[in-house]
Amino acid sequence: MDAKFEVKTAYNKTVYLAFAKMMYRHQGKIAATILCAIGGAAAVYGIYGFAAVGYSKNYLLAAAVSIFAFAVHFAGYKISAQMMMGRAEVRRNPLRLDFMFDKDGITIRGKQGEDRQLYSAITEVVETKLFYFLFVTKQLCYIVPKPHFKKGSPEKFRAFIEKKTGKTAVYCKI
Repeated sequence: MDAKFEVKTAYNKTVYLAFAKMMYRHQGKIAATILCAIGGAAAVYGIYGFAAVGYSKNYLLAAAVSIFAFAVHFAGYKISAQMMMGRAEVRRNPLRLDFMFDKDGITIRGKQGEDRQLYSAITEVVETKLFYFLFVTKQLCYIVPKPHFKKGSPEKFRAFIEKKTGKTAVYCKI
């Protein structure tokens, strides 16, 4: 197939941070804020629970609740640490992908192999100053960096992807 647009890119720290911001926007700021509040409340309650153990008649319950609160907070910390380690891995070894956009769909090539996606699978198109985000689900999107177009231009790509997907590209500041 003859590609109308080609993008050769490496998913580096800049792409990772843009993805994190877009997911935060896409999932909703309220949900992320609630998760942060739960983690903070769990830590405070854990400290309070341990301090109250000596003054409580039902010290076993207070100790159990405070241990549970610390476990919730620690689980959140572990998830954050795993995300940071993933980010460090992206810095050391960026994921290299080639996108080819032809009349029927998108071909994505990387070290892992090749994948094909039809335009009908794209549920949302979001444009930012530096990227196009092509969402397949709320958690899965293809990130196409504007500066990395090797064939075609980012300006013409917007009209092309809108026509092929039937979706209007929404501009978003992130």
